[in-house]
Amino acid sequence: MPIDREAVLRQAEKLHREGRLDLAIAEYARLVEEQPHDWNSMNALGDLYLRSGHVDRGVVQFIQIADHFFGEGFFPKAAAVYKKALKAKPDHEHAILKLADIAAAQELLADARAYLRRLLELRRERGDDRGAAECLIRLATLPEADIEARLAGGRAAIQLDDTRRAIDLFRSAAHDLDEAGRSAEALEVLAHVAALDDSDAGLRRELASRYLATGDVEAAGRLLTLETVGSDPDLLLALASMELARRNDEAAQATLTRFVGLSPDRFADVLHLAGELNRAGDPDRAFGCTAVVVDDAVLRGDWDRAIDVLQSFLVHGQHVPALVKLVHVAEDAAVEEVLHEAQERLVDAYLQEGQAVEAQSVAEALL
Repeated sequence: MPIDREAVLRQAEKLHREGRLDLAIAEYARLVEEQPHDWNSMNALGDLYLRSGHVDRGVVQFIQIADHFFGEGFFPKAAAVYKKALKAKPDHEHAILKLADIAAAQELLADARAYLRRLLELRRERGDDRGAAECLIRLATLPEADIEARLAGGRAAIQLDDTRRAIDLFRSAAHDLDEAGRSAEALEVLAHVAALDDSDAGLRRELASRYLATGDVEAAGRLLTLETVGSDPDLLLALASMELARRNDEAAQATLTRFVGLSPDRFADVLHLAGELNRAGDPDRAFGCTAVVVDDAVLRGDWDRAIDVLQSFLVHGQHVPALVKLVHVAEDAAVEEVLHEAQERLVDAYLQEGQAVEAQSVAEALL
């Protein structure tokens, strides 16, 4: 049978005035039990709990009221009741978090940050590392969060295995570091992003370019692959240089072929690499690079360049593969004078190498 609400309310208020708090609490509890959405009675019950020393019970009533207002979007009312709960229990994390949410929704960003920092301190004090990390992420994702807040949030996101959020926060921080002229710090942050996401070829390409610009070839080398360099000529050339340094000549020649295919006017850069190998006493490897330029010139029908490159290479001494190549190119180009000279030199080179049969074959062709 429903209770007489007005009668119970009058009795509860009378008992309250008389200071008979336990009995008044019982009456208000009857009202709340009968009508769970009687927010006024619930508020009065919470007040009585506080007066009678039952702080936790009182706070429970206030939080229920505030959560209702929050869910309905009545933020000012919700904030007032959350603050009431927080005054009674200053370490109530739920109330602090909701107040932070309300402040953020109302664009009171300084208040939101203050609440979140308060919550962060509480969680750190009780050793709640995960909860503290969540606070740092919330601080980092507030509008107008500073660079340090976003970096801290990124590190916290890693702690929570939220890689995507960490990447977003680090990227945002790196952008602002660059804008602030703190390029070295931005580079360090972006390197962290690349370590988190090795599938982002564009970022690795950007990082490699920036490392090369600072002269850090070793760091660039850790990032460069044919996939990451894409069609960037400078990165292709850098990758080829590193592959040659590792004596991975087959890969280097493939990279250089791609390089001259994209930037035919930069064939001199390839010849420069060949020259370095020649000066280091490694003519066979030098010819591997030179042949890339020659083949590209042949493909383009630039016979003069192909012949000139080979003749320039042979200035440094006899080299059988280079002479064979020159014979073929001169023959295809129908340049008789160059062909005959190359054949004569090839005969001599074969004889010097003790390859008499090959020398005889070329001599017969020459005759």
